[in-house]
Amino acid sequence: MSLNNLKSELVRKGIKQKDAAAYMGMTASNFNKKLSEAVPFTVDEIKMLRSRYFPHADLNYLLESDGDVPTERERLHHYAEAIGNELTKDGAKPDPEVDEIVELFHGCAEAYAEREAG
Repeated sequence: MSLNNLKSELVRKGIKQKDAAAYMGMTASNFNKKLSEAVPFTVDEIKMLRSRYFPHADLNYLLESDGDVPTERERLHHYAEAIGNELTKDGAKPDPEVDEIVELFHGCAEAYAEREAG
């Protein structure tokens, strides 16, 4: 899955993903996950992005998906990574407690996916 139009417009305007992420108060990794549709943008986030960078762009165009759908396992693992990214901001020292929390979420994602498959 991917918001290819939004990605293309960022490139076309010379906007780096890390700069857009910083403007929105999130990590570059989390912003990338939102662009790849692993984690959804909130309505407020997309309004911020449009207001700052694409004031005349059609929201339907910007948010058009390529249509690929991640598996439930992939979606849950992306959420685990997003949680870790939110708990550890860019440039912060690694935190063993955060790593442990993320691993617990990954374990829960695997257990859920296995239960659903089995």
